[in-house]
Amino acid sequence: MGDVEEIYNLTITVNPEPAALFAFNGETAETGSHFEYCFDTAVEVTLEEILSGTGSLMLTYVLNDEEPVTVEDVAEGDALFGPDQLPVGEHSLKLTSLTDANGCSATNVEEIYNLTITVNPEPAVLFAFNDVIVETGTHLEFSPTEEVTVTLDEIIQGHGPIELTYVLNDEDPVTVEGISEGDTLFADVLPEGMHTLKLTSLVDANGCAVADPEDIYHLTIEVFQLFEVTFLVDIGPAIEYYDQVEGFDDFDPEEHSILITGEMVGWAEPGTDPDQVMEVTDDPNIYRAVFYLDAGSYQYKYFSDVVGEGWDGGEWVGDPNREVVIESDTIIENIFGWPDDPVSTEPTPETITMSLYPNPASTHLTIEASGEINEIRMIDMLGKVVYTGNVQARTYEMNVSGHKTGIYFIQVLTDNGVVTERVQIAR
Repeated sequence: MGDVEEIYNLTITVNPEPAALFAFNGETAETGSHFEYCFDTAVEVTLEEILSGTGSLMLTYVLNDEEPVTVEDVAEGDALFGPDQLPVGEHSLKLTSLTDANGCSATNVEEIYNLTITVNPEPAVLFAFNDVIVETGTHLEFSPTEEVTVTLDEIIQGHGPIELTYVLNDEDPVTVEGISEGDTLFADVLPEGMHTLKLTSLVDANGCAVADPEDIYHLTIEVFQLFEVTFLVDIGPAIEYYDQVEGFDDFDPEEHSILITGEMVGWAEPGTDPDQVMEVTDDPNIYRAVFYLDAGSYQYKYFSDVVGEGWDGGEWVGDPNREVVIESDTIIENIFGWPDDPVSTEPTPETITMSLYPNPASTHLTIEASGEINEIRMIDMLGKVVYTGNVQARTYEMNVSGHKTGIYFIQVLTDNGVVTERVQIAR
C-alpha cells in the first residue's frame, strides 16, 4: 500500500473553555465585584465581550435564593438581566452554568462569576425646631424675639453626612453640606409674619437623593408679637347687690370659682379648661387671669358656678359679650354682672425692672428686680402657670432643670405692679 499519509490523516480542533466579560450599567464586572446603587436606579446586566469560546452563549444565573433563570442565544451587547430596579438591601448574583455555541461549558462557574449588589434606600431624616421634632406640613408659631434653630435630629434612612438645599420664603436657595445628626442647618430670628420653609434637595453620603423633597419636607412658620393681658374682675358689687346677679350672696371662695371664657380660649365651655379658672388676688373680691395674646379684638365673658354650671353660670343671660382691643401689654378691669361698667384698660406698669440670667437657662435661673418681689410665676406659651413661688426679696434663684425646653414668661408681682420677661429653657 502506498501513500499512507495521504489516506490516513485528519485534524482535531480543541475548543477553549468559554469565558466572558459582563457589564453592570456599562461598568465591567470582575469576580467578586461589589456594586452599589440607589433605590431608584434601574440595573441592567449585559454581555460585554466573549473572551474565549464561540457565541452565542447560553447561561443560567441565580439572584439571591430565587429560582435559576436560563437565558439562551446571548451575543455581545445583549442584556441578560434588566433594566430593573432591585429592592433595597443586599443582593448576590452568580452564574451556575455558561455554555458556548460549541457546547463547551465553563468549569467552576460559580467561583468565577459571582458578585454582590447593595441597593441603598431613599434617605429620610427628622428635623427639630427649637428641640421639637416636626412633621411635614406642620405650622409653627414663634415670637419676634425668639431665635428659631433648626437641627438635623435623626437620619432614619441612608447614611450621613447629608447635603441639603432649603428655601425660606422666596429667597435664594441655601445649600448646607456635611450635616450629621445634631448639627444645625439654620438659626435666626425671623421677622413678624408668615414664612414658608421647604427643602429642594436632600442627598446622603451614598449619593442617594430624595425623589420629591418639596412634597415631603415643608412647613409654615408664623411669627407674631404676644402681649400680656391681665383680666381683673371685681365680684364685690355682685355680692353686695345680689339682686343684680341672682344667687351671688351665696358665693363662698372655698366652694365656688370665678371663670372667664372667650375668644382667647376658643369659647370653651366654662369649667372645661383650667386656664379659665381665675385666681383670687390680695383683695378677696378681685379675681385675676393672665393670657398671652397677639394683637386684635377679643370677646369674652365672666362666669361662676355659684350662678350655674357651664353656660348657665354667666354673669348675665345671653348677649352682649364683653369686648376689648389688644395692642400692647394690658390690664383690664371689670365688675362682675355689670355689662355697662366702664372697662378700664391700662398698660402694664413699667416702674419695676427685672433682669434674668443666664438666658437661655439650662438648670438654674437668677431673677433680680428693682423692687421687692412678692411672688414669682413661670408661664408657658399657652398661658398655663407651671410654677409659683413666694419670695419677699429682690433676688431669687429658680431651679428650671425639671421644665421642658422652650420659651416661658417669668412674671414678678410687687407692690408697685407686675413685670413680665421672656426666658428660654435650653439643654
